[in-house]
Amino acid sequence: MKKGSPYKSLADLPAGSIVGTSSVRRSAQINRNFPNLVFKSVRGNIQTRVQKLDAEDSEYACIILAAAGLIRCDMKDRITKYLNEDEMYHAVGQGAIGVEIRKDNEKMRLLCSVIGDRKTTWKCLAERSLLRTLEGGCSVPVGVWTTVSSYNVLKLKAIVLSVDGSESVEDFVEKQLTCEKDAFDAGIELADKLIAKGAKKILDEINFSKIKEVKEMGLSNPQ
Repeated sequence: MKKGSPYKSLADLPAGSIVGTSSVRRSAQINRNFPNLVFKSVRGNIQTRVQKLDAEDSEYACIILAAAGLIRCDMKDRITKYLNEDEMYHAVGQGAIGVEIRKDNEKMRLLCSVIGDRKTTWKCLAERSLLRTLEGGCSVPVGVWTTVSSYNVLKLKAIVLSVDGSESVEDFVEKQLTCEKDAFDAGIELADKLIAKGAKKILDEINFSKIKEVKEMGLSNPQ
């Protein structure tokens, strides 16, 4: 929240309050839950965004940032509310650290196997196979929430939203894991369930809007 604000959560904010975020996924989810709020883009690194929030002439009532980034920047005191899974699904692979090596480098593969976290790998494989099957990209409103129990049971939840949050489909799968392929298959299974509920239609409309926007800008080869 803006420094000195009496509010502590999105639910506390008066109707019409402006919330800053540069993420389509975040704004779509929040707009779905808080249609009375207004969302505007805010750019820059963490310090710059916080400065924009606190400026005397700032239009923002609050901004949405990853808690990990604020903590790393020694700004944990600025966190007024952590968003749980009911309020905010995270991005595919968010928070995971990947190491890229040459395919034929067995020495590096062995080293990575020692430091790698199996459950994180399973989560990422499930989430990435979900997104790949949906044919979504990093800029579309697809959110996930993944856990792996102590008994190696994966629970993968996901949501696909329209940009304004007015349309959405969500579902989940649970699967006992014994290998990486099980995690990969779980992502495909959930994607198929979401597609059956209308996820493909939502994503196709988003992609069509992007292509139309690019054409209107006079560009013939959208990336």
